[in-house]
Amino acid sequence: MVNLKLLPAFASYMAMADDALQVNISIDKAEVPRGDSVTYTCTWNLDAEYADYEIEDFQLFWKLNDDGARQSVARYQPGETPDEERKIFYHNTQVTDRIDLTADFSGLNVNEQSASLTITDLNLQDDDMLISCEVHWASRYGVDETPVNVYVDASDVQLEAIETQLEGRERTDINGTVFAVEEAEVASCNIFNVYPEPSSVTFTVGDEEIEVEATAEAAEEEGLFSIAATLTLMPSAEYDQKDVSCFSQASSMAPQVGPTNANATATLDVTYYTTEVTLELRGANENDEGYYINENEEYEVLCRANGNPAPEVTITGPDGVEIPTRSQAIAVRHDSVQYILCSAENNDEEFNAGDPVQAEKELDVYYLDEPITDIAEQYTYGDEVTINCKAEGNPAPQFSWTKDDQSLAGGSSHTFSSIQMPLLLCLHVKSKAQDAQSLGHLKMNQNWSLKEIQSQKKEKVLSIPINSFSKPLTKEPTQLTSSALVPIIMVKLLTLSKSMKVMIQYAVLTLTLVTSELLKLVLEPVPLLVLLLPFQLS
Repeated sequence: MVNLKLLPAFASYMAMADDALQVNISIDKAEVPRGDSVTYTCTWNLDAEYADYEIEDFQLFWKLNDDGARQSVARYQPGETPDEERKIFYHNTQVTDRIDLTADFSGLNVNEQSASLTITDLNLQDDDMLISCEVHWASRYGVDETPVNVYVDASDVQLEAIETQLEGRERTDINGTVFAVEEAEVASCNIFNVYPEPSSVTFTVGDEEIEVEATAEAAEEEGLFSIAATLTLMPSAEYDQKDVSCFSQASSMAPQVGPTNANATATLDVTYYTTEVTLELRGANENDEGYYINENEEYEVLCRANGNPAPEVTITGPDGVEIPTRSQAIAVRHDSVQYILCSAENNDEEFNAGDPVQAEKELDVYYLDEPITDIAEQYTYGDEVTINCKAEGNPAPQFSWTKDDQSLAGGSSHTFSSIQMPLLLCLHVKSKAQDAQSLGHLKMNQNWSLKEIQSQKKEKVLSIPINSFSKPLTKEPTQLTSSALVPIIMVKLLTLSKSMKVMIQYAVLTLTLVTSELLKLVLEPVPLLVLLLPFQLS
């Protein structure tokens, strides 16, 4: 809307301005509806080198650029001029009798000077009008200018539906003739009495905006424009059940004017083949490969597919048996990863060119069985001892050993070069993926206390604490290097944990080498084993 013919003259004029005097003009709104007003604000400051000028020793001109020629419309002249004569308005201009001036010099600082010009009742002739602020200060001057645009909102917008039932499926008849999908005219939009003249009409289909080239129509008022456009679409899934409408917007700052007739929108009904299938296992955890879940936990199978008409959906469970959507199942372990398949299609006798669409999800069931160890009933002091552990699980279990809270080497087994006492040994068995996941994995621990106490000939057995039981083994005790007899004590202790939802507990043998020499130093009974092996599904 800016008149480009004015720019060369303006550039030449600006080149004559003095850089020592900086003038800036701003506008409260660059786009104004017809009949509204606009206010320009002009500020200026003089380089500090020239601060000795009297503050009011200047003249301010408001000018209108008329095809490259600047025409004064108002002037402000302070100084010795009487107050009633400081504002001067020029006659026979485009804005005569529609302007007002204000000025503020209360700051008494050359960097705080400003003045404003208000133009009221803008009309179409004011569109693209360039207003400049020109300040003369002694022998120096500065100038700046800015345009204003005027617009008129549409008086009426009419939407008319043409065809809302759209066929988006290719088909082949009995003779083998293929009928391709064709574009269809959906709706027309007429916009009346708007300014400036739009080049296009904006249609909306759902959240999408589509610009359609407009054709001009006769307007009711001179200077205004009426236009019309027709929306054409290629039927597809993205348009099904979407609302179609249109609107007019005279400028970027103007409001949108929608259809004013009763039919403000038209809803599309597009038939199309199934293109998407979504399969979800609620209750299971999802990763890059698919889903995983702990054994005996419950999950729900949901399958959704697009398509119009609604497609037929078929779900095949891990065992190959067809199941309905939203069916619930219990996770059961298997020798390999399980798969759940969903297939959908909406072909019929006439439209049968659609391909079945499938979605498949992997389901990995995690489990961890009771660990099995090869602990012997008795050992000889100083011997090399290897303890082995086996555990079945998915993912494959990991084994770790600690002694007195210190990590030991070894995987599913650990070797002690020489049995030394005292010794507290722990075995931890967990799922391989437990380090990477905080939930849904299994863990078991086994603890052993192995103690050797210097003996005398007399054999004694430690008393057993509450909540445990024990008995001597029937095998003969092993001779230590000191020839002491070493009875083997078996202790089992079960401890419940309220924080575990599902728990199976196991207890294993505690191997304790005991001789009588130190037994008389033991004043209080001590537990030989505290063992908690939770099989937790969380």
